[in-house]
Order: sequence, then structure tokens, then C-alpha cells
Amino acid sequence: MKPTKLLRVTRALQIAVTALLVCGLPSYGQRLDPRMARDAAAKAATARGARATSAALTIPPPTAVGTFVTFDVPGAVNGTVPFAINNAGVVTGYYGDNIGSGFHGFVRAVDGAFVTFDVPGAVNATVPSAINAQGTVAGTYYDVNFNPHSFLRAPNGALTTFDPPGAVNGSMPSAITADGVILGVSNPFGVSNPPFDSGPGFMRDPSGTFTAITGPGSLTGQFDGYISFSFVSTNFW
Repeated sequence: MKPTKLLRVTRALQIAVTALLVCGLPSYGQRLDPRMARDAAAKAATARGARATSAALTIPPPTAVGTFVTFDVPGAVNGTVPFAINNAGVVTGYYGDNIGSGFHGFVRAVDGAFVTFDVPGAVNATVPSAINAQGTVAGTYYDVNFNPHSFLRAPNGALTTFDPPGAVNGSMPSAITADGVILGVSNPFGVSNPPFDSGPGFMRDPSGTFTAITGPGSLTGQFDGYISFSFVSTNFW
């Protein structure tokens, strides 16, 4: 082989060997260090874990979930106030118009159909506050003296009015269970003696039997039942 050609081949081999060493690859006849292999595998696993964690923590924007339905009861010229919804999506509450007391109860079915009602004797408002899975509604109505009283509306529209024994100034229910047990509070004050923020609690079973509820330390009363009452009282006094 001519010297010039031999020189070119030698230089090519030198370049190839240098490239192998720079890239960290073992040269011919060398064994790969096991520790290097383990380190490379660990780094790759860490990178995969980081990518998986990043993907898991990706949170969709708020606008990607949820659907809103807005509504007013037909004739509700002064607003619609929903108070409760059951698991089937049936809503109950009250609306305001310019007829009579101006406050009336409603039930809105899942398909958007409305039923409106007034409790007999509700001279100054009908205000539903709870609904159970069967569609039975409990709430408060206000008499001519603005005193609150409890009512129960069956899914067929039948209305029952009641007050716990001794509730001389009325009562307000705040919850009804799936089997028709009503929880509420008696009104301890007349309308001329606000605030209406405490009173003896009661439980009414479907047969109409009442049980007084007293908390620890003789604590009585609850606030839930007064949410609707506070709103109505604000409009009247």
C-alpha cells in the first residue's frame, strides 16, 4: 500500500476511535461498566415517572364540566327562589308576583314543568324549604298575623298543616327524610319579638307523632328553618 493511502486509512481509524470515546461507548474489547447501565436505567425510570405524574395532575378547565339551566316560574314578576332539590332533580321553592301575598310555592319537574300552590290559610306567603326523594315537600306558611306554621305537600298535591304541641307562635320545618320524617323548630317568639334565631327542635314522623329535640347541655333550636323566614320577614317588616 502506498504511504499516502496508508496515512489516510490510519487517520480515519483514529477519528473513529476518538468518536467512540467521546460518545461514551466502549471501545473494541472493553466491557460496559454495570454501574453505568444501572444509572442509565434509573434515570429513564425517573423520567417516565415524572411524565406520568405530570399527566395525572392535569386538571381540565372549569368550563369543561357542568351544565347550567336557568328558569323562572311563569308569572314570577318578582323573582324565583329555589330552596331544595332531590336526587331526581325535582326542585322546590317560592316565587314572587303581585297577587295576594305575592309569595307562592312551586315544584319544578325534571322536564321543566311547574306546579304552583298556596297552603290554605297562607295569608302572608307559602315558602317550601325541603323536598325528599318521593317529591314530598315540607315548608312554612304565614298566617294573617305573620306567624309561621308548618305544612306538608304530598306528590299528589294533598296538603297537611301542623304545629308541634306547645308551639303557640308557630313552627318551621327545615328537612324531610326519604321516609317522610320532618325535622324543624318551633318559633319561640311572636312576630313582634324578633330575632327568630332559636327555639325548641321537633321531629314529626309520618303518622303525625311529634318528638321534642334537645341538644347537649339543654341546647334547643336550629337555624336551617329560618332561612326562608328571614327572607320573607325582610320583605314584610
